[in-house]
Amino acid sequence: MKKYLSVFILAFCSMSSFAQALYDINNITVIDITFEESNWNSILHDYYDNDMDERLMAVVEINGVEFDSVGIRYRGGSSTYSQDFFKNPLNIKLDYLKAQNYQGFEVLKLNNGAKDPSFVREIGTYEAARPYIKIPQANYAQVFINGNYHGLYTNVESVNKIFVSEAFLSDSENTRFECSPSYNFNYPTPPFGCTEGHGSSLEYLGDGIICYFDHYALQSPTGWEELRDLTETLANDPQNIRNILDLDRFIWMSAVNNWLVNLDSYLGAETQNYYLFKQDNGLFAPVMEDFNESFGRYPWIAPPSPNEPQTNEATLIGLQPFLGESNVQKPLLAAILNQPTWRRMYVAHYRTLLEENIADGSLQNRLEDFQNMIATAVTNDPNALYSTGDFMDNLSIAVSDFIDGQTAYGVTNFLGSRYDFLQSFPEFTALQPTIQTPQNIPANPVANTNVTVLATIADADDVLLGYRENLNDAFQRTPMFDDGAHNDGAAND
Repeated sequence: MKKYLSVFILAFCSMSSFAQALYDINNITVIDITFEESNWNSILHDYYDNDMDERLMAVVEINGVEFDSVGIRYRGGSSTYSQDFFKNPLNIKLDYLKAQNYQGFEVLKLNNGAKDPSFVREIGTYEAARPYIKIPQANYAQVFINGNYHGLYTNVESVNKIFVSEAFLSDSENTRFECSPSYNFNYPTPPFGCTEGHGSSLEYLGDGIICYFDHYALQSPTGWEELRDLTETLANDPQNIRNILDLDRFIWMSAVNNWLVNLDSYLGAETQNYYLFKQDNGLFAPVMEDFNESFGRYPWIAPPSPNEPQTNEATLIGLQPFLGESNVQKPLLAAILNQPTWRRMYVAHYRTLLEENIADGSLQNRLEDFQNMIATAVTNDPNALYSTGDFMDNLSIAVSDFIDGQTAYGVTNFLGSRYDFLQSFPEFTALQPTIQTPQNIPANPVANTNVTVLATIADADDVLLGYRENLNDAFQRTPMFDDGAHNDGAAND
């Protein structure tokens, strides 16, 4: 088996090179905001509540680096923003009036920790998923306003054209959608000729692009026809979705959502909270976000009936790992889980997540480290949404959340119980193939030369090699041979 490989060198640089990295996960970013207006809070509430496209001007200092003429507004949905909160989510636009950035970042998104008394769900999910899928950077930030400590936030990288162009092979003008409908369970009446959609589910809703307007937000100049064609392929020709989807990335997304019972996502009742965009190679890729309700905090697997109680912890711990395989309203999951090879890839990815994060307790330990790092910042937070006791307790035990009256289950106990449940499935305990002594010949190839990849593999009937010529590209697959005719030694050895 011979493939051409290219060699490349990555170089990194940034402005403010002597300042702390904006998303340094091991340190808390410090953001100091100065408004001229003493009634800045009421102004920001007015802008948000009246749906005004306005920002309040401020001077902002980030880790000691000062910026003037910065535009700030409140952000967030109904579960995180409230007139009753003094600490609301913030959107900080450094380049509001003039070109300026901090280490290349022009927009900061700060979340207030609502719906997560433990304050580790969001950051913990980003960190757990990061080794396997392209995902925004995130850490914690202490925010000061007009000289006073305002509170601790999570600081999450904005998914915008800069992010997708740097994290993927994608130009800034490529088709891009935000997949988070503004409605909840009151599905809008579909236009004439369209079928009813269920969130950003990738269901085929009809040939007219108007069918999709209520379910997706276009963030690029064009793209509606491409989205419609994607959904039509999922509906009518799912075995060929590899021609339009960067499938491996969607499989990773699906495995992460299920493992962490992140139901405020494509997996759950509202089918939302991800981005969809087209890469230069013509394949659509996803970006996940919004994890404050992962680890079973979001209560709905399916749209609730009136007065239906919250899904209990045992049901969420026992969430089926193949949820969605027969759900016509989740065509992406149905396509992945009903194709034998893709289903095995899903199981393999899922097992990797468990083995590298839970089996040795590393994720639980990481979450404890996060809580220890931010404990003082939370204790001193004058506008904390939860008590220090609830913050400390919710790492391992359940607490009641005043925001919606529902239970936030203990994070580490939830993780451990879910791991035990998943071990009851034969797919998660079956003997898996072993790969030994992989090598490439030549050992140090140069660009534009042939390469042979050799490996000794046991307990497998067929083997596929995934390869790519750029870290941000999609994997291509080609069969490996044991026939003695492809530089593989003797046949059947």
